[in-house]
Amino acid sequence: MITNFLNLAPNAIEVDAPDNLPAGVMVYVLFADGATVVCGIGKRSRAKVIFDSLERATITHLKSFKIRALLKHGGVESWRRFIVPCPNKQAALELEAALHDKIGGNDPNPPHAVAQWLLDGLEPETARTLQLAMASAFSPLRDLKVWRKKGLISDADWFSIINKVGHSSRL
Repeated sequence: MITNFLNLAPNAIEVDAPDNLPAGVMVYVLFADGATVVCGIGKRSRAKVIFDSLERATITHLKSFKIRALLKHGGVESWRRFIVPCPNKQAALELEAALHDKIGGNDPNPPHAVAQWLLDGLEPETARTLQLAMASAFSPLRDLKVWRKKGLISDADWFSIINKVGHSSRL
């Protein structure tokens, strides 16, 4: 995958910290063990999702849940993060579409094995809540936070899910 990516985006830059992201529009890509996890477009604030960790999360990004689930599940030996600076949003959209076609990275859902692991051991109602959140068109973590504030999920369900995902309960 990485070779295909570099062939399509020869001006890609591998970055090692969110502080090293440039200003402006870019395509950002996160690889785990050579497989594409996320491929998206945006400015620095959105691209920071490729640096999500168990200590810091971009809860309003649709694909952040997938990254956090993979981090918590474990088993990933290497993470590689790239950005491709683009002159404008249209150029970024075109490159992103070409990359999605060749390397993927557009599916916000965790792999099936990771999703099953997340649901394992949860009470049926809690598991159903998490499944609904994973189907979110916005952000599973953000939806769960809103649902908790509105009383749609109990504190017990909230803490069961947060413990699984490895997120801070202070959200």
